[in-house]
Amino acid sequence: MAPPGADGPCPPVRASGTYDHWTVASVTPLANTLQLTGTRSYPAAIVPHMGETGCVQDNVAASTEEVTLMLVVLPTVFFGMPAAGGEDVSISKDGKSLVSVDKPNGWTWTYTPTGLR
Repeated sequence: MAPPGADGPCPPVRASGTYDHWTVASVTPLANTLQLTGTRSYPAAIVPHMGETGCVQDNVAASTEEVTLMLVVLPTVFFGMPAAGGEDVSISKDGKSLVSVDKPNGWTWTYTPTGLR
């Protein structure tokens, strides 16, 4: 294998710590939405990029940030009317869960309702 940048693009980013992690500190109900507030932790990483002399690798320190995420709780009526959820909501292959893709935040949420007696 040629050294990075010698014959093509740089190698991929390498995380050198724990994975990207969310710690939820509070949950606030707002109608059919839950407001999740917490801390998002990013690992240290080695980030390669093309420089003037070839592939350059920068070390990026681990970091944290305070975040708020609005999580919509899907109504179970979507099982009977999946089109009502729009293009970002679907029913799982086993038919037991609703799957919602939150494109702006990069998350996919799976809801599996459980009946109570």
